[in-house]
Amino acid sequence: MDVKIDVSELTRFSAKFGARGKAIAGEEVARSMDLAGALIKRSAALNAPVGVSGILRRSIGWSGTGSGFGRSVAVGTPIEYAIPIELGVRKGRHPGLSRRGLEAVTLWFRRKAGMDDKRARTAAGAFSNRLRRKGHEKRPFLTPAFDDNLSAIGAIFNKGSERAIKRMAQLGRRR
Repeated sequence: MDVKIDVSELTRFSAKFGARGKAIAGEEVARSMDLAGALIKRSAALNAPVGVSGILRRSIGWSGTGSGFGRSVAVGTPIEYAIPIELGVRKGRHPGLSRRGLEAVTLWFRRKAGMDDKRARTAAGAFSNRLRRKGHEKRPFLTPAFDDNLSAIGAIFNKGSERAIKRMAQLGRRR
């Protein structure tokens, strides 16, 4: 999901202070982007299903690229099964679990259900087949992390704009 934040008013205002004003505004926009990324990451981790060993929850992160008004922030996870969890899978569309996935589910059955290794492997295989046959409902954790925090994100950018304006006002006094 791509989201654009409108900072055109701050851009116009900062232009009155020349290059230094634009730099200040850009710094505050980048700082706000980073704060918003950290907030969404934290919320997504809280929303994430706990799963086999909490790997999904711990894998969620954020990263930023660019600077100033060109700053962009991405929140996500490199875990291969995150998208099917977020979006769900219709029956007949899931390929089943990979070897690594089967090992993780087998471990879960051994630990949580107290099964011996043979029964745990059988249960993991049955679970994989069930996914393939029936699919599973979506359990979104990333999208709600953004949607549920829209007002907080707006507040982050409002505070960033206020900081930028205060800093630029100090520039005006120095002249």
